[in-house]
Amino acid sequence: MSSDMIFGAQSDTLRFLTIRPGYSWMQGRDVGMSPLLYSGSHFHGQIGLEKTKDRCLKVLQLDLTFGEMTTPSLPKGRRSRALSGQVQMNYAQQYNLKSWKEGRLQWFLGGSWMNFLTLRFHQRYLNNSLNYEFSSSIGPSSSLRYNTEIFGKPYECFARMDVPLLAFNLRPSFASSIPEGYIAQERSDVRAFFDSGRLQTLNRFFRVRNELGIARVLNNKNRLVISYVWDYYHISHIHPVDVAQHQILMGWYFSF
Repeated sequence: MSSDMIFGAQSDTLRFLTIRPGYSWMQGRDVGMSPLLYSGSHFHGQIGLEKTKDRCLKVLQLDLTFGEMTTPSLPKGRRSRALSGQVQMNYAQQYNLKSWKEGRLQWFLGGSWMNFLTLRFHQRYLNNSLNYEFSSSIGPSSSLRYNTEIFGKPYECFARMDVPLLAFNLRPSFASSIPEGYIAQERSDVRAFFDSGRLQTLNRFFRVRNELGIARVLNNKNRLVISYVWDYYHISHIHPVDVAQHQILMGWYFSF
């Protein structure tokens, strides 16, 4: 999840439309595609809605990442290439549990529902050119924000962490891009979808998402924001996958 808790006094009701384009460096190893490590630059865009009322923060976000990954361990003439992309839809709800320094430093704790679909397309492979993972997870979400002034201008510094504890994860079946639940023809699409996935927790699935950032608070309640995000996950499978992203996001929070 993103650290989108940029808002004013606790007694206010604030709503924001958030738009944040940015850059993402994605790297990962998908054994279903190759045992090699792939990495590359990606475009990242985020749009969301945020509401703060009565010490409660609610955030809904949609993220899109798209780019290309290569194998940096190989010479340039022998490197493999794969198109890659990711869609995320995340919702978080947090409550202000503790404040310090006359309310300027605040701690929030709550939960998040995090969903993503990551795709990789490798043209050199015929039977499994398309590899992917779908994940829907729930877990705790915590954040800090600190109101301060820099050269007489109001700013808010923020940090956030999300660690899912339980997830439904879906990966392709062995040596194919088709989920295993869809191989049996007599199953309905809904049953095939759930039969293709697995419920996993920390011993089989691990994800952590951190964000650090700063926002310039404008006179009209809008915000200019820049932040750094580190997002990593591991899914245990017959073809395990590890993916990490480093993101730089810059954008606007429009009050309405």
